[in-house]
Amino acid sequence: MPGFRLASFATERLGARGGPLVAERRVLQALALRAADADLVALQGVTSAAALERFRQGELARAGGLDYRQALLIEGNDPRAGHPALLGRLPIVHARSHAGIGFAEIGRAPPIGTPPEAPVFSRDCLEVETEVQGRRLALFVCHFNDPAPSPDLAGAGSFDAGEGPRERRLAEAAAVRRIIERRWADPARAEWVVLGSLGDEALDDGGRPLPNSGLAPLVADGFAVDLLAQSIAVPADRWTWHRAATGTYRQHDHLLLSPALARRNRQAQPWLVRGGLAWCAERHGGPRFPRVGWLEPAASSHCPVVVDLAFDG
Repeated sequence: MPGFRLASFATERLGARGGPLVAERRVLQALALRAADADLVALQGVTSAAALERFRQGELARAGGLDYRQALLIEGNDPRAGHPALLGRLPIVHARSHAGIGFAEIGRAPPIGTPPEAPVFSRDCLEVETEVQGRRLALFVCHFNDPAPSPDLAGAGSFDAGEGPRERRLAEAAAVRRIIERRWADPARAEWVVLGSLGDEALDDGGRPLPNSGLAPLVADGFAVDLLAQSIAVPADRWTWHRAATGTYRQHDHLLLSPALARRNRQAQPWLVRGGLAWCAERHGGPRFPRVGWLEPAASSHCPVVVDLAFDG
């Protein structure tokens, strides 16, 4: 049965220059990816293609067991926060950036003071088509606008101070949906995954789309299926991100499957590699990688999301 392992990991500026602490962070990121051992890894927050290649030949090679022959990064809209990227053992058939899509192109009003031709995506939506044992799979690797710090809203579905960041994510989610709808006449029957750090939760504790979620365009009317929500019964166990300053836990990292791919993987059990999180993320009671600190060093404030998927099921 054709199958593959897929992972997503928000690295938070992989490749940034710095001292020993930054170097230790890269080592911990490599350990997190070794634990995931995925055939395809969607990364977010990578500073450059050169940095990705240094990481592949350096820390990843020394971690052992990861033969990633494919390394892809196309620069997006925010060099400071980094770009979406892909590492893989499987061939890349096609790749393109959607960083240039403007608000006018998707029919949404831009933020006040922003021209309608301005880019919708804070970073990018990187579209990659890969081949798995003769079958084609489309990945849409995204890094949406980040939530703004707002401790007083820590209990809300959308963790933002004001409407700006959420409205930007709504536009980004709508743009991804538009890209998919343009590519396939019937997206529900195609095989695709939207994945990455999407900056918001999509569903409430009952599995219903959150009305105030910035991801609503992607999960409304069953357009895509949130795999973690489908597979992890307890909502409190789905968290993928921890903000140390406020002690907040959220599921900001997602694997959103097309309905066809989700039906074939009803029994799929995604897991979260939390060993690289700082010890201050106390909700994770499991072990940590060597040298992880209370706040630093840590692999990231996000943890990799991993799943084994099949095309038949």
